[in-house]
Amino acid sequence: MAEKYTAEIVPLNAEKIGSAAHGAATFTIDGAQMKIHIDMFDTPANVQHWEHFHGFPDGKPAEIATAAQDANGDGFVDLPETESVSGTTMVPFDAEPAKMHVPNDSYPVADAEGHYAYDKLVDLKKLQTAFKAAFGSDDLQL
Repeated sequence: MAEKYTAEIVPLNAEKIGSAAHGAATFTIDGAQMKIHIDMFDTPANVQHWEHFHGFPDGKPAEIATAAQDANGDGFVDLPETESVSGTTMVPFDAEPAKMHVPNDSYPVADAEGHYAYDKLVDLKKLQTAFKAAFGSDDLQL
């Protein structure tokens, strides 16, 4: 039987960027494959969106960053400010997640209404091998 994990995606910095991006992610592990499905709404339109999951290599539970993480008081929660509660960037949801290469330009692009859907079937063993090389464990802790 397949294992299924879901995550609600909530906005961060919505009041500053003028849109409240939201959606859901589903991860389904069935045998040697993991299917990733992400459906996003109200994102900034017509732009590429870097998406990935965060976590802690030691297995500490990650939490959703909030305005409380705005350590420098500039009104934005920047990526480095999320690390204390959300952890580090781990797996990118780009054209090739198993390569674990975060900086690239193969992420989804929102349409004119700010919607995009991401669907990817990933070889689980390749992803776990890359994850272990990067973080010391092959447990994705979804």
